[in-house]
Amino acid sequence: TRGELDCGFVNKLEIKSFQITSLKKDRILCIVSPQSKLYHQKTVSFDQLRKQPFIMPAFGGNHEVKQLLAAHNCKPEIRFELMEENAILAMVRNHLGISILPELVLPDQIAPLKAIPFSEESFRTIGLATRIPPSPAAKCFAEITKELIAEFA
Repeated sequence: TRGELDCGFVNKLEIKSFQITSLKKDRILCIVSPQSKLYHQKTVSFDQLRKQPFIMPAFGGNHEVKQLLAAHNCKPEIRFELMEENAILAMVRNHLGISILPELVLPDQIAPLKAIPFSEESFRTIGLATRIPPSPAAKCFAEITKELIAEFA
């Protein structure tokens, strides 16, 4: 009634006045087309991205891809910046560049594209943020959510 949230899904591990429960690690993958030099590799290093035409996901808030690139001192040649994953995949499919996306946003089938893991473990953590102390409804929701995640993992 006051416009406040009891809980929400987040990709940050610390938020003031919220308890964060880690739910799932979501791998961050390099998306390439069959014409990419990286296509037949089992893993990709961040050094290999430096001279590649790149399609940057333009997510707001806690921007995992930009943070990941910065952490590895990697500055790819950004050609486009898009918010919508399907548009990014379409541009990669049309050989306009490579991209990086979290595994959970990818459709079940992306062929002929490939999603290649990084040689350095790269993931984001999906968490559930609940107020401190949590409301009874948020506490129950958190417990059920953890059970469901564990069941389908």
